[in-house]
Amino acid sequence: MARKNPDFYLELFDDYFVTADKYEFQLNDGYADEEKERPNVIGHFSKLQSLVKYLAQLELKRSKVNTVKELLDKMDEIEGKIDKMFPEFKVIQR
Repeated sequence: MARKNPDFYLELFDDYFVTADKYEFQLNDGYADEEKERPNVIGHFSKLQSLVKYLAQLELKRSKVNTVKELLDKMDEIEGKIDKMFPEFKVIQR
């Protein structure tokens, strides 16, 4: 269950935010209950790196691509967003 006052809060991309406490990071995509400010948790992660990797995969799965070029363009877009938000992360070139 999400905690009401997270120790950490970070908005990611346009549709997600991360909350965290001293034990874990939680990826959220909105609120399950606006009145109680209870986030709609997508997943729990012990490392921020795992969360970012999952988020990239989730964005690819949710994207509407029809060609390999569109897929590569979407991957480049996601990589750019990650680089902008987390400049210290090393993105491995394909």
